[in-house]
Amino acid sequence: MKEFLKIIYFLFSVWDLSSHVAKVSTALGTGLVKLAWWQNNILVATFDGLIRIVDPRSGNTIADCSGHLENVLDFALSK
Repeated sequence: MKEFLKIIYFLFSVWDLSSHVAKVSTALGTGLVKLAWWQNNILVATFDGLIRIVDPRSGNTIADCSGHLENVLDFALSK
């Protein structure tokens, strides 16, 4: 029996609720755990050990906060 490793990249989308249309979609990693608005961006925690800072207008990753040794399961923000 052969075993295959299947990696699923999760799609992150920003929707226009009035028109019901996805304005931006992008793959961000192997599992989205948590999203939070921060300033004018979105922070995304993933199972690949990163917290990504994403521009919601373009879907582009602005920066990756790396250095975690395991999955990022949660994060908290303060002002």
